[in-house]
Amino acid sequence: MNRKRLIRGGAAGALFLWMPLWGIASPAAAATIVVTTNQDVEDPPFNTGGLCGAGTISNLPGADGKVSLREAIIAANNTPGVKTITFASSLGGSTITLTGNSLVLCGGHTTLNGDMNGDGIPDITVDGLALTSDVIDVVSSHNTVKNLLVLAPNLASFTNAFIVTNLGVAGIAVGPTPAVATTVMDNTIAHNEVHGAIIVAAGGDVFNNRHSINATTIKHAIVQDNTVTGNPFGLLAFNFGEHNGITDLTLVGNTVSGTTALPGILVAGGWQNPLDGIGANDNRIDLVIKENISSGNNVPGDIAGMDILSGLFLSSHNQVVAQVLNNTFTDNFGAGMSATAAAEAGSSDNYLDAMIWRNTVSGNSNPGGPGGIEVLGGAVDGSSGNHVTATVVENTITDNNGSGIQARAALFNGSHNRADVLIRGNTITRNSNPAVAGISVGGGLIDSSDNQTTADLLENTISSNNGPAISTVAGFFNSFHNQAEVRIRGNTMENNAGFGIAAFGGFGGGSESSGNSLEVHIERNRVKNAVLFGIWTSGGIGGLSGVPTEVANANQVNAVITDNTVTGTFGEGVHLDAGGSETANDNAVAVTVRRNTVCGNIFTDIHAQGGLLDNPFLPNNAGTGNTLEGAIVKNTASTVVVENGVAGNLATVSQFHNVQCP
Repeated sequence: MNRKRLIRGGAAGALFLWMPLWGIASPAAAATIVVTTNQDVEDPPFNTGGLCGAGTISNLPGADGKVSLREAIIAANNTPGVKTITFASSLGGSTITLTGNSLVLCGGHTTLNGDMNGDGIPDITVDGLALTSDVIDVVSSHNTVKNLLVLAPNLASFTNAFIVTNLGVAGIAVGPTPAVATTVMDNTIAHNEVHGAIIVAAGGDVFNNRHSINATTIKHAIVQDNTVTGNPFGLLAFNFGEHNGITDLTLVGNTVSGTTALPGILVAGGWQNPLDGIGANDNRIDLVIKENISSGNNVPGDIAGMDILSGLFLSSHNQVVAQVLNNTFTDNFGAGMSATAAAEAGSSDNYLDAMIWRNTVSGNSNPGGPGGIEVLGGAVDGSSGNHVTATVVENTITDNNGSGIQARAALFNGSHNRADVLIRGNTITRNSNPAVAGISVGGGLIDSSDNQTTADLLENTISSNNGPAISTVAGFFNSFHNQAEVRIRGNTMENNAGFGIAAFGGFGGGSESSGNSLEVHIERNRVKNAVLFGIWTSGGIGGLSGVPTEVANANQVNAVITDNTVTGTFGEGVHLDAGGSETANDNAVAVTVRRNTVCGNIFTDIHAQGGLLDNPFLPNNAGTGNTLEGAIVKNTASTVVVENGVAGNLATVSQFHNVQCP
């Protein structure tokens, strides 16, 4: 992007020839202002009146014969052209303790550099602990803030109400304000150490405690190689208000740790403003997130490493396009990362497009939930009409206490949401979740209806996990009329402590899930040393715990299971049933099982039942009207059994051209 620069000459050059030289150098293309005191003062003629203060470079130094950082910024704000603010060598290692308000860059074309010896390490500390506002605000264009150690207000010392209503209290913040400019561009925040948050936010007026404003834009901002220690927030990019946008944002090479209220990195295309309660609509963010480290954040039971959302709390028609490349999310107390189109009450019709490539997600702890990567269309309290498209490719997901990858259209009372997901070439090992430790995809989970998911699970390696490898369920736990179309092809699953691949239409799991449908193709996979089943397809499973309210009725599965190799299962190789455990009625499965090699399993190699009966690990079916139909053809398997199972159910599956295992 072209940067606007003012080249001085003529009368402007002559002006610098007679200007006083205390703290000022004057190269041809830029003015350099040298800060000579660590005191936070503004001596006459400087003052902090107005939005950007009063005083210019020609007024330096102040009455005390010195140049403070505040005076230098005021002078830069009110002097046209390119300016650089540096620090006298005598200030090396000094702390500037702010006693006034925020330091605001509102004149543009200013570089603030705290590196005095060129080693890229901050030599100046800016202490804003006593403030109740941002330490440094960038509200104009073509600025760079780099190589500073910034201490933001420690929110732990304030009340919860203050934290909620002052979400924007940051170490360094970039954002437009109508008082200066509604568009800011070409700003860089680099090589800083910030004890607090770095925030890039449109739609929140920094001169009015981030009350919602509309139609503002941030273009081409770079946040690079900063170290951010949260208290309790880390690195944030978001829009409040309406019709705001952040375009061409790059978050690269940052290290974020120690957040306690939000994940280390949070992106929200539209976010209901917690200060004024105004919803966020019709906003947009386009960004690249690459080569960052988010570790040691503490957000138990939630997302701790990074969360990307298009809409959050009463937010509609927002859009985020994100590239997430080569990051590390590790050792967080909470899930590693999430990409969600919308979350929380009243969030609807938001869209997220996420490319999640070659990240390392390891050592995160979110017991029973996603430990590695989560992709969601809509989540929590009535989110509806949201859409996520995601490519999750060549990531390494290891040693998490939680699932490797979870992807679904809706979670917790979501409806009419959609997820389109490609999950390819990932390595998923040593994760722990007794439900699914590898990859879980589905339509709707928990009180969710009328959602739709399409997913391709291709060429992943899933091994040595403490839990099953792959699961796809159209509707789970009080979820109705969800649809899922899933292709599972070319994956390798070995030595996982659970089934290899499971595909279910509905699973009651504590409540009723009915009227869901699953279209699944299971092709060319290798399943070795699974537990219970190598490949398991069921129309509906009421539950596993004997609770009478666990019901799965009238779900449907169409399955093609072809060219797979299933060996060494501690249980059955391939198991098919229309009605699974406990109360499951009127479910239908149409299946083709063709050209598979299913050998060396402890029990039956291929077993098809209308209603589940006499499995040594699972309760019997307690329903009727379940129908299983199809063909088992040209497989290599020593034992193939087809039976109706529990009375009142039907299996009409033809068998031909199957051969014995060697």
